[in-house]
Parts: sequence; C-alpha cells; structure tokens
Amino acid sequence: MAIDKTGGPAFPGSVAVGPNGEVVPAAAHGVPEGMTLRDYYAAHAPIDLAWANEIFYKRNGRNAGWLEALEQLAELRGAYADRMIAERAQ
Repeated sequence: MAIDKTGGPAFPGSVAVGPNGEVVPAAAHGVPEGMTLRDYYAAHAPIDLAWANEIFYKRNGRNAGWLEALEQLAELRGAYADRMIAERAQ
C-alpha cells in the first residue's frame, strides 16, 4: 500500500454509492475524507507556543511576535508530523 506524504486519512471509512450501486470511497466523488494522519500528528505534537517562541529566540536572538510565534509553531508541528509519518513508513 502506497502512503502519500500526508499519511492518508486519519479516520478512513467515508463511502459513497457509485452510479452503478457500487460502494466507492467518498473522495472518488469529490467528498473530502477530512483530517489526514499528518494533520492528526501535527495537532497532537507535544510542542506548545512557549517552546516555539524559545526555538525562535535561539534562531533569531529575539522574542517572536505573535504571528512569528504561530508560524514557528506550525513549522515545528509540521516537522514533527512528517517525522512520525516517515517512522511509520519504515
């Protein structure tokens, strides 16, 4: 089974009925399946805003502004999620 870089759906199972009565994944009809595994890992990463600000400070020598801190948090959580998916694929 090939896994894309998002890890696929975190909660798969959404189905639809095709034109001939066959059951097919809802995504085949343009219905999104919702949260990906990458989204799930990023949302549950053990990284908070204070830690993101600390990393920003170490990289830039100053405290982050509000948006900079959020960008740093998103970057760190994304990196965490990517690593978790890579580990899972091994």
